[in-house]
Amino acid sequence: MAINDILPTHDRLAEIRLVPTNSCPKCNDPDSVIHRITDSGDGPLQWTWTKQKLGIILRMDPKHIPKEWTIYPALRLWPAQRHAAVLWILAHFVFYRLQNNRRLSLRDYMDFMKRAKWKLQQYTARPKTGRYLEILD
Repeated sequence: MAINDILPTHDRLAEIRLVPTNSCPKCNDPDSVIHRITDSGDGPLQWTWTKQKLGIILRMDPKHIPKEWTIYPALRLWPAQRHAAVLWILAHFVFYRLQNNRRLSLRDYMDFMKRAKWKLQQYTARPKTGRYLEILD
């Protein structure tokens, strides 16, 4: 939904007059897909944690990782395991942030990522991510 830009944000709903304003109900900033994923609620803490992990994998300063990667991951990395690990982390981050029925704290997010990594290792003989996901421990 986020990649195809069909998420029912207040920005989109205000355009078709289903809500009175385009403000985010949590913080009163303009509501958009990227705002909902990275800036709303505990999003800044979770996005910072995720950028730190991606920075370790990519061997770069996390401040150079753009928010747009969450919905437009148009990147090519070498080796293929590094590319798969970055996309895996970004996909799980977006999936977690777009769930409305969860309490979205940083601790819950970290636990979610560890469980998802454990499931990947249990049900896949040779994960395509190599050993890059060990940073989530």
